[in-house]
Amino acid sequence: MNLRSWGWVLIAVAVAMTVFFAAWHPRALVVGLAPAVLMCVAGGLMLTGRWPVPPR
Repeated sequence: MNLRSWGWVLIAVAVAMTVFFAAWHPRALVVGLAPAVLMCVAGGLMLTGRWPVPPR
């Protein structure tokens, strides 16, 4: 899988995690939102091609 695919996977997991936390307990949503936002940022960087990749 390339970085673009991993970006979509990270965003999908972050959305699923947020929905799960929101359904489980609202206070857990507050705690779980920070990792979800970080996963969305990383996924967005991978999708746009701005993820830092070491040169080959």
